[in-house]
Amino acid sequence: MASHRVLADIGTFDVGMVDVVFEVVREGKRFGRLKVSQGSVEWMQRGNVKRAHQLEWQALENAFLERGRAVKASGLHGPLRRRQV
Repeated sequence: MASHRVLADIGTFDVGMVDVVFEVVREGKRFGRLKVSQGSVEWMQRGNVKRAHQLEWQALENAFLERGRAVKASGLHGPLRRRQV
């Protein structure tokens, strides 16, 4: 199984006017980018700078529940741990 590195440089803030982008690296090469915004998430594959795959939050939840596997939650770390949502 390939190992992945997820790189992020963010603080705690409300995702509103600014999207959060996570770069995912696999075996030393960029695997893709995940962009998180208020209305949706987008996955952009490596090498494809013109097209992204987008899911709205409800569709993302449905995908996790239908195709994901149930595991013990790892819990939140840092400032979000104490924050009420």
